Amino acid sequence: MMTAKQQLRILFVLLLLPGAILAQESGDPEPETPVLVGPARLDLNIRAGDQNQRQTFTKPEAGANITVDVAVTEGAMDRTGFDIVVTYDADQILFQAAEPVDLFEGAYLLPSLEPGRINIAGLLLDSDTDRASGSLAQITFIVLGDLPEASPISLNAALLGSALAIDSIGVGTETSIVRLGGDRPAIEQGNPDFNGDGSVGFTDFVIFAGGFGAAAGNQSYNPALDLDGSGNVGFSDFLIFAQAFGT
Repeated sequence: MMTAKQQLRILFVLLLLPGAILAQESGDPEPETPVLVGPARLDLNIRAGDQNQRQTFTKPEAGANITVDVAVTEGAMDRTGFDIVVTYDADQILFQAAEPVDLFEGAYLLPSLEPGRINIAGLLLDSDTDRASGSLAQITFIVLGDLPEASPISLNAALLGSALAIDSIGVGTETSIVRLGGDRPAIEQGNPDFNGDGSVGFTDFVIFAGGFGAAAGNQSYNPALDLDGSGNVGFSDFLIFAQAFGT
């Protein structure tokens, strides 16, 4: 039997979040000063938190599963629930599943589907979040056919709730969209200058760390990070990178 606290939290989701998310989503889509990055982000690397992967490294084939991570970089401490709206091209990809992860692992999900749009509310029944940043949920899609170009998946709105308070979290124009397929700048395999700035530094390390442990066939596998060409990004690649670091 549910406790009074659990019942109150469910009422919070059912009564308050829908109106709040609608108000945010229907706001001015083109503010005078667009926000390029925001605390609420989409990421194609399924490790917890934002790994800054906004595009697939290869063009997904028909039947492939694509998982998108919904992350926040601040403001998530002591939260009870979240509400997000994600849009996509329903002619190119199909929604498969949504799962609460990391900050909201074990949360109760309430998804609402329309063609090309999914609204997901999540609720922790017995606890609050214990960190200010991390991942809220992961959404999996299946590719329906040959993608003619880079197909976007967009985060349109995001809210975090605590007790009976609801806070809108910023959605950036560059960090709220991920793309499947499309052209990426070519990087020579074996070259640890991953961002192409002419030196091997901290930014390259962040890029390398985001793909460490991935193998060919994984969604997060980046062949440019596979410095030894072994088919996975592992310790030997780290040694090669470490030798070049600072040059």
